[in-house]
Amino acid sequence: MGKPAPYLFQKRGVYYLQKRIPQQLVPKLGRVIIRKSLRTRCRTTAIKTAGPILNALDREWHEALFTIPDGVSVMDFLTKPRISEPTLREATEAYLEMKGKADSVKFTRPIELVVSAIIKQSGNKSLSAYTRNDAIQFRDSLIKRKVSLATVKRNLSVIRSVWNFASREHGINGLNPFSNMNYGNASEAVRRLPIPSADIQTVQMKCKAIDDDIPIYSDSYQIKVSICSQGTSVLTQI
Repeated sequence: MGKPAPYLFQKRGVYYLQKRIPQQLVPKLGRVIIRKSLRTRCRTTAIKTAGPILNALDREWHEALFTIPDGVSVMDFLTKPRISEPTLREATEAYLEMKGKADSVKFTRPIELVVSAIIKQSGNKSLSAYTRNDAIQFRDSLIKRKVSLATVKRNLSVIRSVWNFASREHGINGLNPFSNMNYGNASEAVRRLPIPSADIQTVQMKCKAIDDDIPIYSDSYQIKVSICSQGTSVLTQI
């Protein structure tokens, strides 16, 4: 039997490193467990590769847990509980509740989409754990999707509002990492031209010829265009 290695597991024959994050650091790091492919099928090689990584993690986590912040006495650090800081998800829920629009899908949907995208990218961390690099990655992901400049600005405005609200509520010091962003090479908004009347009439005539109804969908409701015997269209809400 080889050397015990509880931090290793195999997936499709490849060894992975897996280590649980200390509970006190979960809000800061935004995740509970770290997993990393070691890119080897050899157990001996996996153990050798994982060793330096585990040592570096232990050093970094120990420093995060026991470094005394500037202006805090040793006794206060050891005896007083640390101020609870919300995660991004908790801050978002409080923001929606305080705005009194938590039940409005029209208001909450855009916010949820932005927050979910950031959490998927960087993890559900405590607010002060987000960095400028997180903000840049989020902005670049929007630009990569070739969305318009207005969409980039709107998404960043959403996360700025949530962050600013929570920082005021909880007395979080520090700059908002999502503020004063350079918007880069985002696409200009695409101007959508109206459908020419001649094209609409052509569609109507073809529908009349086959005695068809055309369902048309809008953002708020569905309507049906029925072609009358005289060739005119009648709009009815479905």
